[in-house]
Amino acid sequence: MEVRINETIDLLRKVILDKNCDRMNKSTVKGFLGELIVRRQLEEAGFDVKHHGNQTGYDLSIGQDGRFKIDVKASLLKDEYSWGCDHWGWALVHSNKKKQISATHFICVGCGSGLEARLFNIVPAFMAERFPAGIRQFNRVNHALCAFPGTDRPVRKLSLKESNYIAVCERLLRDESIKTLHPEESFRSIFS
Repeated sequence: MEVRINETIDLLRKVILDKNCDRMNKSTVKGFLGELIVRRQLEEAGFDVKHHGNQTGYDLSIGQDGRFKIDVKASLLKDEYSWGCDHWGWALVHSNKKKQISATHFICVGCGSGLEARLFNIVPAFMAERFPAGIRQFNRVNHALCAFPGTDRPVRKLSLKESNYIAVCERLLRDESIKTLHPEESFRSIFS
């Protein structure tokens, strides 16, 4: 693993957290940060990782044969639905995507307030269609995932649609096909 990847991760964190950049659209920067965090984790696990451009339908591939093609999704903790608790949210498949999914896996990175990875949800691409449609301002998302840190759960009364959205996501996160790793755990067991 190059030392420079750690330097780049630190620089991207500084840009995202810099108050002078508050008015900047940071979604591309956050997305690239997530890709580098996953790339570093995979390289630390001993994988040969190729970092692709955004035209391939996936961000990273592993191994010479590129058997595993990974689309990285990054999320900061937020309370965008005013549920009264923070959660992560990832758009797995957006309605504006016309191409078929070419990734074999989604890796959903849950970041803390310092933009450090707190968890990785590894979702096989074939399972994406099982996830619910996005809700409220994210109703153009065909398949989305939300997760809560620790035991946090919404404190306000939820609509039936919100309750179902959370219930489906939580049920799917318990499926044995989906793995959740923490930063100190190796990706070696997932992609061997």
